[in-house]
Amino acid sequence: MSLRAPVVIMGLRVVDKWLFYCTYDTGRMAATSPNDEFALLDEEASEHGIAFNPRLVVRRESIASEPVVSALRWGQSSPRYTFLHGVGLNAHTWDTTIMDLDVDALAVDLPGHGDSAWFADADYSPTPLAQALTATSIGDHQSVLVGHSLGGLAAIALVDVLPTTFSHLIVIDITPGLVLGENNVVREFLSGPQSFPSREAIVERALSFGFGPSRRAVERGVHHNTRQNSDGSFSFKHHIAHLAERRASTEGFQTLWKAAARLDIPVLLVRAERGFLNDELVKNFLDRVPRATTTTLPCGHNVQEEVPRLLARAIRAFAP
Repeated sequence: MSLRAPVVIMGLRVVDKWLFYCTYDTGRMAATSPNDEFALLDEEASEHGIAFNPRLVVRRESIASEPVVSALRWGQSSPRYTFLHGVGLNAHTWDTTIMDLDVDALAVDLPGHGDSAWFADADYSPTPLAQALTATSIGDHQSVLVGHSLGGLAAIALVDVLPTTFSHLIVIDITPGLVLGENNVVREFLSGPQSFPSREAIVERALSFGFGPSRRAVERGVHHNTRQNSDGSFSFKHHIAHLAERRASTEGFQTLWKAAARLDIPVLLVRAERGFLNDELVKNFLDRVPRATTTTLPCGHNVQEEVPRLLARAIRAFAP
């Protein structure tokens, strides 16, 4: 049981074009249905020692209709930060970081992930993702853009086409020069079965690949990233897990160097100490991106899940 005073989380779900509003008292979330999208926020905040701000309500909303792009909107004012996740993840990967930042934010489910629509051609490379995001309401406000992994590359492409929308860019553990063949863990994980007998089986697979700071953190991630099929099995929400050819390709990433070199805003490259980047990749990024700086955090590739509060501190220091 939480010792903090109860706060209210506002949830919005879009089902068959009807809007259903749900309120959750986070002081009693342990007793709610496990299907409640926001039922685990109180636990997550408590685990990380975060005193949740009752002003920071969160709701799910559609920020584009064709194709559908879904997002989590935190707070009641224009977002200060916009977050784009990596391949195979979803908007909830940012929950703890956003709760620690304690500021209005928008966390997007990239196309092909979470509650967003799948592309018919299944091309989830950075440029098509950025093109889809230009048709959303992201451009209605100026914000700091934060992108992890594939989301970081999509963020570079997005700033290139919406240069006045973002005041700062934060790219997490990725550069256009990365060749994923040198780091096969993501590709191998994504090449797993299309369905599993239980969520526990997915948790065990994720732990075997070294993902997540704890079993409970992985369980929360699997809760947000899977759905139950009609036959009782479980599958990932993201499209990549349902493709006949499931490779996290980096083909075409090099073309983003031109966009990166045109960036005319402050850029922070966050390197994970045990992540995908090496000294040469970081140096190349700093040499090519005019206003770039870098910082290193003691974690693996999924920075926002392993050290979310350290990431929040780095974000605040760079773009308060």
